[in-house]
Amino acid sequence: AGAACLLASSYLRSSTFESYLSSARAASTSGPGDDASPAELDYLRAIEVDPGSITPYEELVNDVYKADQNFTIEESSRLSELMSEHMTDIEDSEDYAKLCYDIGTLYYVYFEQDDGGDEARTYAQSAGVQAAQWFQRAADSYDERASSGSPCSLTSAERSSAAAYVTIGEFYQKLSQATLEGSEGSVYEGYWDSLTQTFELLGDDDPVMVRLRLYQLAYEAVSSPTYLNGFRRAGVTEQQAREMLQLVLASTEALSDDVSANEKSQQMYDQIMADSAGGSSAAARNIDTVYGSA
Repeated sequence: AGAACLLASSYLRSSTFESYLSSARAASTSGPGDDASPAELDYLRAIEVDPGSITPYEELVNDVYKADQNFTIEESSRLSELMSEHMTDIEDSEDYAKLCYDIGTLYYVYFEQDDGGDEARTYAQSAGVQAAQWFQRAADSYDERASSGSPCSLTSAERSSAAAYVTIGEFYQKLSQATLEGSEGSVYEGYWDSLTQTFELLGDDDPVMVRLRLYQLAYEAVSSPTYLNGFRRAGVTEQQAREMLQLVLASTEALSDDVSANEKSQQMYDQIMADSAGGSSAAARNIDTVYGSA
């Protein structure tokens, strides 16, 4: 009788879990105001039924929070609370590293921006550290599983990208501290190396928004006199700065047919390409000024 009850209970639990998943996949991803959407609520119910299954976490991140291309502060708060409560339930999964990588991407690309300021700077100050934390968790989980011979769904290329994104995400925080200590050169050098490495790792199969965010951050790096001076002192040459600028503009322009799918990607594209409108480049002039080759 006891075994039969356990079997019946397991079946009911599995059935309820699948029911919530099915409902979530069919539900609206838009909620009233800042409240959770119907889809999000059903994924949360599925997690409560089976917190050890990583599927509802993955679909919540990739199919709900990314759906409108804008990960809000309220959504971030709810996700942080969810992951804090259930981290131990899923951290041994072979898919945990990939989930952490996807959450890092969520902050890196989609986190809510302040329309009143410089978008790239606002991103870096508000989301960079949080993105870096999740990318670090992804890298750590990958390394731990690799050392023990356990399978991991995060690829080696994604592991390399995660390491670069950690440096990119921590740049502004580390720069503030290093400037006070007079050791900002190593921070600039590390940031430049990570930007160039991430460019090399990007491929056509990477989402357009991911590529645009990197192009936006790289453009910020080579168009700001402050950062250019930091890179110059760290050993970045004028030729390297010019090559990065040309790479950013050419890579961004190559996405011209892909950015109209949503307003945010079009806005990011327009912000970068506005620099070269009419053949005049503000970034190129700043490179001239900083490196003294007008």
